[in-house]
Amino acid sequence: MNWNPALFLLLSATHVLAIEGARREVYKTMGATELALHVFEPEGHASTETRAAAVFFFGGGWNGGTPSQFVPHARYLASRGMVAMVAEYRTRSQHEATPFDCVADAKSAIRWIRAHAKALGIDPERIAAGGGSAGGHLAAATATVEGLDDGRDDLSVSAVPNALLLFNPVYDNGPGGYGHDRVGERFEEISPYHNIRKGMPPAITFLGTRDRLIPVETAKRFQEKMRSVGSTSALFLYEDQGHGFFNHQDFRPGASPDFYYRTMLETDRFLVGLGFLEGSATLQAPHYHFALAADKKQLDILYNGRPLAAWMHAFDPSSETSRHDTYKPFLHVYDPKGTRFITKGAGGQFTHHRGIFLGFSKIMVNGKRYDLWHMKEGVQVHRALSIEAATETEAAFTVSIAWQDNQGEILLSEDRRFRFLEPPAEAYALIEMTSALTAVAGDAEMSGDPEHAGAQFRPANDIVAKETVYAFHQDGIDPKKDLDLPWVGETFRLEPKKNRYSVVILNHPDNPKGTVFSAYRDYGRFGAFPSFTIQQGETATLRYRWIVTAGNQLATETIEQALAAFHQS
Repeated sequence: MNWNPALFLLLSATHVLAIEGARREVYKTMGATELALHVFEPEGHASTETRAAAVFFFGGGWNGGTPSQFVPHARYLASRGMVAMVAEYRTRSQHEATPFDCVADAKSAIRWIRAHAKALGIDPERIAAGGGSAGGHLAAATATVEGLDDGRDDLSVSAVPNALLLFNPVYDNGPGGYGHDRVGERFEEISPYHNIRKGMPPAITFLGTRDRLIPVETAKRFQEKMRSVGSTSALFLYEDQGHGFFNHQDFRPGASPDFYYRTMLETDRFLVGLGFLEGSATLQAPHYHFALAADKKQLDILYNGRPLAAWMHAFDPSSETSRHDTYKPFLHVYDPKGTRFITKGAGGQFTHHRGIFLGFSKIMVNGKRYDLWHMKEGVQVHRALSIEAATETEAAFTVSIAWQDNQGEILLSEDRRFRFLEPPAEAYALIEMTSALTAVAGDAEMSGDPEHAGAQFRPANDIVAKETVYAFHQDGIDPKKDLDLPWVGETFRLEPKKNRYSVVILNHPDNPKGTVFSAYRDYGRFGAFPSFTIQQGETATLRYRWIVTAGNQLATETIEQALAAFHQS
């Protein structure tokens, strides 16, 4: 069953958390506060069985957070045969709790699971504890920290798990380590790294090399110390990934499903090696696929089941209204959830602006001017579609488009190829467009101006104009004067909520020189305007990439890396 965020409920009147498909078990009560485990069971599980178990603690700097973070992980492990749980614990924002209180709660949770193993139908000696960031700290602390117990617990029951599943965990609280400002001189009481001793359970750790909270060297020191006392410690590093890279899309819609898949695949293999699971992983690798609408006028491009973009290619000249709505094909871009378009279609302000599109307001052929931007003297007609690839790493398709006058004479023929590639970690889409324009009716002068020509991106109609911000590769850029910019970015917000998105257009060095970038309109239409001539029978090629991100703009370093990859491709 797929997790639906709408079914994750916080009933404010009673402060009771309910998660679809999970059984709620209270493991600790303190006055009016109840802390619960949300239990996912394998299909047909009976309490007479002795399955392996796993419990996950959410991240949030001990300040806040939600057990929903690890619901996808728990669901998967339950589908593989484990009894998997996500745990509540006290946080500073809700309970004025300290990190020491958080550790006490985590240890209480492990003790409760082990003490109730028979009722849960689990093996008390096959319990894995996992978590991310501060939640990873709690999991590691249950295995390493000997104090910080809740005096109301049955201390005869061990709080030490039998395996650790750690996702960019906080495990050094010493000077210079994360959280030292919160724990101060008591860091040795709570820091997992400072409490490693002989007999530690086997651990697997996942970390991005660009994690700004947990340095790679910290993870390597933890691994070395674990191995020095004879414990298994596996460390998987993911190049150029930041903090929280492992999250599932259901928890963080903009997250790459690829890294959830990779980390859970290694988690599965680790648990098989320990005898917690049997057989091969059933996790399906994320992949691209296409879905063509029944009327064959919209092609959706999906990744991991979620729509990324749609090629809108209807053409209906039967009435003035239908002609207006369909006089140019374009690429619509979805939000990271795949539930709405963040780009503009027909209608609204400047109706001819549509998604990711290409046009020129001044095309001279045989001494006559044609406006194929506003579509006054012609139209762009989608003629054919060829799907090339839909794999784990790429989706690609090519469309044939006729640029024709109002009498139907073809002025230019175009092969427009789109590729969808793995985006940078913080982004959710990387779109490449290559346009091969061939002059058919005579020499074609392709021109206009930065406002009415070129390859453009247009946000949806409900953009909050006053909040639109543009970004450039260096300070002092004047897009009205500076030419051939390597990239331009914008950040915008759409109503009705605080839905912020950022888009970058990357320029390729083979594009025509003298390109001007329009990047100053508050309604968000921006892009590249090249001017060039195509001799009859010859072809000119334009090539651009767009990076789409939910939230703030990518770091300049990340954009430059993406640009270098584009130039090398």
